[in-house]
Amino acid sequence: MTNEDLVRAYLDALDRHDMAAARALMSDDFSHAPATPTGVPMDADAFVEIHRVVAASFPDMRRHIVSIEAEGSEVRVTAYVTATHDHHVRLPMLGIDELPPTGRAYRTAPHHDTFTLRAGRITGVHSSFPPGAGLRGLLDQLSTTETG
Repeated sequence: MTNEDLVRAYLDALDRHDMAAARALMSDDFSHAPATPTGVPMDADAFVEIHRVVAASFPDMRRHIVSIEAEGSEVRVTAYVTATHDHHVRLPMLGIDELPPTGRAYRTAPHHDTFTLRAGRITGVHSSFPPGAGLRGLLDQLSTTETG
């Protein structure tokens, strides 16, 4: 499996909400940054847990790859996210107790992830989220819908 194939398999596992398959592709020293509101990187188990919670809030959430480029031990991905707000959103770790479903579909701005790999496992992801991108962009759209 090439590094690009491994990253595609990982993203597919996240989209299928198969957290065990995603975790199996991550190294034990995995780190994702910047990932939390405080900027503290997340380890593999924390990363899988937040994706499990997000999957419960957005069962149809999908990542759509705009571009993917592998070079050595790095794979750079540009992607956007789509999701329908058809379930209650409960993300207390992000300060959201509950947002009732609106039934609206959302699409975020593209974001950029740089994956690092070693020995057939993902050791890290560094994400760059411009305004309107990623989970924060999705939640900002929900907040705007809820208040306006």
